[in-house]
Amino acid sequence: MPWATQLPPGIELIAVQPPGRGSFMESPAYNNMPELVGALLLQILPLLDRPYVLLGHSLGSRVAFELLYQLQQQKQRLPEMFIASGSNSPDTIRVKTPIYSLPEADFIAELQRLNGTPAEILANEELMAYLLPLLRADFQIADTYSFTGTASFPCQLHVMGGGDDNDVPLSSLSHWGQFFTKPAEVHTFAGGHFFIESHQNVVLALIKQLLQNWLSGAIQAHSHDKRVAV
Repeated sequence: MPWATQLPPGIELIAVQPPGRGSFMESPAYNNMPELVGALLLQILPLLDRPYVLLGHSLGSRVAFELLYQLQQQKQRLPEMFIASGSNSPDTIRVKTPIYSLPEADFIAELQRLNGTPAEILANEELMAYLLPLLRADFQIADTYSFTGTASFPCQLHVMGGGDDNDVPLSSLSHWGQFFTKPAEVHTFAGGHFFIESHQNVVLALIKQLLQNWLSGAIQAHSHDKRVAV
């Protein structure tokens, strides 16, 4: 949400808030991709009356990709740009032991390794008892989802990664390009898996520039089309 006031004029931020988070904290979280994306589709369809961009980080990148695929299958309007952050390509098959089914102590140790959950939260037994079902549900989607279909999306593709992300090597980022008609533009940052938070200002500067470039190109294209009023 802090991004909302920092985006270029004319860009509206719409943040996806699935069940189990924020104002929906009391709702049970989805633990499989089809149900999550199916519910998300119902929410996003009324918003597709204007150009848009999809962006996701980590599991959110794969959720955004599956949403993109379902939109194409339904012949709905596709985004002008897709930004994947901190994620292997959606066809990656997980070879490590699934995290979501680990015993509690091992599961929490894995959360510590990923360094995405504040230490004070991990140390709060009462709060962790409340959050564990949500976290396990997220990891169940991440551990079990792998895209097995074929796709060719015409939108711009940008992929962001952290140089110290042990789970998403920089060499793998370009693999996203196999599902798009245009080659992936890869952007790398210092930091680990959560570089999007630890280096937020730099990441946001890039996103703002990408959006501004796209807006400028769209305005220029429309100015040469007498059928379109700008």
